[in-house]
Amino acid sequence: MEIFLSMVTYLLVFTSILLVVALGGMFSEKSGTVALSLEGSMTIGALAGGLVMYALPGNFPPALGCLIAILASLVAGCLYSLLLAVASILFKADQTLVGTALNVLSTAIAIVLCKRITASPELPTGQSRLIYMNFYEYFNVKLPNFPTVRFNWLTIIVLGFALMPVSALEFDLSVDEEIRKNYEK
Repeated sequence: MEIFLSMVTYLLVFTSILLVVALGGMFSEKSGTVALSLEGSMTIGALAGGLVMYALPGNFPPALGCLIAILASLVAGCLYSLLLAVASILFKADQTLVGTALNVLSTAIAIVLCKRITASPELPTGQSRLIYMNFYEYFNVKLPNFPTVRFNWLTIIVLGFALMPVSALEFDLSVDEEIRKNYEK
């Protein structure tokens, strides 16, 4: 029973994260863009956040460290998404091919960088050394005159599922015909 509950917990956590990405994909599809590189942007964002947390000194305030890592993830994911935009719009490349290539490239970049950064000279080639930290310390936010707020898996799950009603809203993301005609010239 314990294994089943553990599986359900991780299922909810990863589902909520992928739901947020799917929501971004839905908005890009409504605007006429095939955003197949969403997984790649997510991978590069996670890599950037992890590298920022790895680079921060041990005595850095945990809440501020998490905020900086989240902002770095956001910026890195957006910049990586710009590669698809530049290739599709400026160079008129096929969105499907470029998006698929960016997904594969992001995974390769993440693996190579992580192995390079965490490589240990004492271990055989290709093996990495992991440094574990106090996980819960980074998810406690302490503000003066307020009780300590602790972010956990439930916070991620609730945030992910709370954003889903946004998908029911109707947005007009279509490009104006005059702009489209000017672009096609």
